[in-house]
Amino acid sequence: VKETKAKKKKRLCLLPASFPWMFGPYQAQMYKLSLELDSRGYETFWMTRSDAMPEGEYHSWEELKEHVSEPPPPGFKLDHLTFVGRGLSADNDKGLYGKNAMFASVLNRLAEAYDIGTYVT
Repeated sequence: VKETKAKKKKRLCLLPASFPWMFGPYQAQMYKLSLELDSRGYETFWMTRSDAMPEGEYHSWEELKEHVSEPPPPGFKLDHLTFVGRGLSADNDKGLYGKNAMFASVLNRLAEAYDIGTYVT
């Protein structure tokens, strides 16, 4: 009997400024990249640099909506993305760096916690 391992999807995380339906061309480019990555079999995460939210994975708009001020337009495809909340560091809570500061140590911890192999900025 030949044993086969199920092929694990490569996991990567896009780090744009905000959510894919906000702002302008940069989010639009990252969103198009996310669609292409999905078509090539990648499991794609989306972590904003400007919108800190509680740490965790958010798999749908229903899970995400309490942390986002502006909803996506009707029919906007999100089912290929997992959003990652990076939380706030203790220093951020003290206001030393601003609530949306992002540290390499946080990215490293989240990469390990969520098995993220690559970040794309």
